[in-house]
Amino acid sequence: MDIIKTQNPNGGIRNILMFQLDISWQLLEYNLNNLGDEECLWKPSLRGLHVVDRQGVWCADWPEIETYDIGPPSIAWLTWHIIYWWSMVFEYSFGQKTLSQEAVPWPGNMRAVKEKIFMLHDEWKTVLMTLSDEHHLAF
Repeated sequence: MDIIKTQNPNGGIRNILMFQLDISWQLLEYNLNNLGDEECLWKPSLRGLHVVDRQGVWCADWPEIETYDIGPPSIAWLTWHIIYWWSMVFEYSFGQKTLSQEAVPWPGNMRAVKEKIFMLHDEWKTVLMTLSDEHHLAF
């Protein structure tokens, strides 16, 4: 957390956003650390949210409704959901605002999942560090 204090010693919105990113990142990194492909693709139930390999493209189930009776998600689906939301919010905050759910595939294995999530983390951190507190308030 020392980097936050040195980059923006006066506090403000940037420090709050960086703190939130750092905390969520620590929790995510801890939980991703020892995940492998087998447990990631394991389906805790036949019913639930999963990822499916459709001719080499891993697609995520997209529920019609969000209720508990649809069944538990797989870890692969949860990692896809993280990639999806981090990508969508980034794109709609700083990009072309055209990204769709269908355009965010699951990477296919845990090594690629980790690479994608690390890349997204770096993109978020880079952009947040370059924005002024006034810019943050505009969101």
